[in-house]
Amino acid sequence: MSVWTVIAQIILAISLLYLLAAFVATRHFLQARHGIAQDVPTVSVLKPVRGNHSQLAQALTSSVRQHYPHYQVVFGVECDSDTSLPIIRKIAQENPQCDISVVVGDPDKAAGSNGKIRTLCQMYPYAKHDIVVISDSDMLFTPEYLAAVAAPFQDKKVGAVTCLYHSVGGNNLAAAWEACAIDLNFVPSVMVARSLSEISFAFGATMAVRRHVLEQIGGLAALSDYLADDYQLGNRVFRQGYKVVLSDYVVASLNHMHTFRDYFLHQLRWARTYRICRPYGYFFSLITHTVSLSVLFACFAPAWPLALSWLGIVLGVRWALACGYMRLGLHAAEYRRYLWTLPLFDLLSTLLWSLAFIGDTVVWGGQRFRVLCDGRMTPLSRKIKCLS
Repeated sequence: MSVWTVIAQIILAISLLYLLAAFVATRHFLQARHGIAQDVPTVSVLKPVRGNHSQLAQALTSSVRQHYPHYQVVFGVECDSDTSLPIIRKIAQENPQCDISVVVGDPDKAAGSNGKIRTLCQMYPYAKHDIVVISDSDMLFTPEYLAAVAAPFQDKKVGAVTCLYHSVGGNNLAAAWEACAIDLNFVPSVMVARSLSEISFAFGATMAVRRHVLEQIGGLAALSDYLADDYQLGNRVFRQGYKVVLSDYVVASLNHMHTFRDYFLHQLRWARTYRICRPYGYFFSLITHTVSLSVLFACFAPAWPLALSWLGIVLGVRWALACGYMRLGLHAAEYRRYLWTLPLFDLLSTLLWSLAFIGDTVVWGGQRFRVLCDGRMTPLSRKIKCLS
């Protein structure tokens, strides 16, 4: 047996160990008990919204029906023709028990390439409280969400709190693969990273930050040209010397993938974002592409029995762990009938990983951008007007 064959098998073994370690870390995290704030801080929830979708009302309503004593919710749209505005106003009328503000932005006063941050900058002056919680409009919460997110702020060294998310909804192949990317790849990778070092970034599912810390890092306006505004916010808080805490609350993210094109463009944007934010980590993440590595080994292995043995072991472990994540409640049962496509998903994921190195453009919100080496983005197509 050649030296290269031995090295290849060592790499495959390390990759398999990664899969197993990621599952163990994820199981431990998901089985932890939620922390609940005792000395509860006052909280302002900022929800930027753009456009409408079938479950928008359900998602936004979950933000205003929290078991939490002192909070407000600020909804914001970029302009008065946004199709979500009637839904937002109806929710405000139907929930008088909650302190709700509705902010309609002025596109002429907004600056920056990041549309979400442009809207948030116009919403921020309406936030009343010391803790600012920002979350995407397609996140679905249980009533315990705010209490869980606020709990880490009892430690004065904590500057920001963020949450993992898992995919729910959708019933087609594109939605299933989007769920696999989140539930079976992204979440486990974060769990491994969390086990090895401190969290130094945040996720758009939840970006909770102390108001004075946000102002120390330049406020939301400092993020207005960045593609990965969530990463930038968390990383800047961390570099100021504050802790960034990963809450043990996992948010449900509504899955809106309808076509393969939607899925491909979204994952390519995510891959290029990750490569720019954490280039070394992204490069070495190749070791996590276990199925693709086993297929590559099978193509060049000196003997077919050896190649097929490794391929069978890898596929068996991958499927078994996918079922394990489903039992943990992370990967929704609605995607079960697509699990047979998992090897195809993994091969495509490796292709997307490769494409991240040979391009610098992304599509976001129907608009194409060029992403610069520092993470800023510049539009390549005309600005899309507000949804109407």
